[in-house]
Amino acid sequence: MGRLNGKVAIITGGNSGIGFATARKFHEEGASVVISARNKQLLDSAAKELGEDILAIQGDITQVNDVQNVVNQVVAQFGRIDIVFANAGLGEFTDFPTADGNHYDEIFDVNVKGVVSVIQTAMPYLKSGASIVINGSISGLTGFQRLHAYSASKGAVCALTRSLAAELAGSNIRVNAISPGLIDTPIHVKMGVFGKDIRENAEKSIPLKRIGTSQEVANVVSFLASDEASYMTGTNIVVDGGLTEIQ
Repeated sequence: MGRLNGKVAIITGGNSGIGFATARKFHEEGASVVISARNKQLLDSAAKELGEDILAIQGDITQVNDVQNVVNQVVAQFGRIDIVFANAGLGEFTDFPTADGNHYDEIFDVNVKGVVSVIQTAMPYLKSGASIVINGSISGLTGFQRLHAYSASKGAVCALTRSLAAELAGSNIRVNAISPGLIDTPIHVKMGVFGKDIRENAEKSIPLKRIGTSQEVANVVSFLASDEASYMTGTNIVVDGGLTEIQ
């Protein structure tokens, strides 16, 4: 019996990285897992790797109709939602003097408005004891050059976590966030975070002297989603090898 046995979980951005690792962890812990992402080919491939009983539903969290379709299919099959992991995100390095409104719109549409849309749409089907986990970032807690839009968006969802936790506490629905640091994920590769020099310098600056893994983050998400964290809401757990906490 896993600690998520019998629970129904939705994971956005579940086709790769932290989302994929969390889907696998949730499944191991006994949950019925639904993964969603924009790219159908990558999504189907991820579902096949995770196992036949994983439900994969294509959807773009910036499109309200897509989000509603995902939730409708989950409810039609399972009748309820117990866990929402709002994980899907977008990041890009940009020089501040040349960044325009389109850049900010693109980042905030995914990282903030998309998160809000997923949670709002799922809320009617969340009962007492449900858990929402939002994927933030240490970029929302500290400053990094050329990540102004991404950092602002992640700071926003960290603040959103606290407000939603206060709003939903009366319904016994918990809302927590995680803030990963440098984790070996496709989004960091796309952003160019892990060039050889950058990786070596990062490993030197991280107290644990290494880059984190998606599985290590998934372990924390699984804990927050479970009843073991039943007295935790409004928290933001930093998973960064000590980078932001140990100087």
